[in-house]
Amino acid sequence: YQLGIQVGASLAELLKDILEKYREDPINALRILFHFGRAFGYNVLERLEILDDKIVLEVLDGWEAKALKKRYTSPQCHLTRGLIEGFLNKATGRKWDVEEMECIAMGFECCKFVVWRKTK
Repeated sequence: YQLGIQVGASLAELLKDILEKYREDPINALRILFHFGRAFGYNVLERLEILDDKIVLEVLDGWEAKALKKRYTSPQCHLTRGLIEGFLNKATGRKWDVEEMECIAMGFECCKFVVWRKTK
């Protein structure tokens, strides 16, 4: 998880020229992150949805979950969770929390992440 935060922040720093116009737009910043993930074969963003004050991401073919498919009773995509958090923290200049609610490693069809902005 901690490594993912660092990697996500580093990626956002590398893409800062592209991300500059999305500083107030976490949805499109996340789309950019997942375009890179797909291009490198790490995962596929199946769905991105706003529910109240949260962002819900459904991810297919995540490399962490695919390797551990149906072997666990709790979510296992810790690096991906950290990567999303670190990327958004750096891209938007705000602090975010990310929780994985469902995981392919648990037998679900996709990995579902819920993202929300920290209030303090």
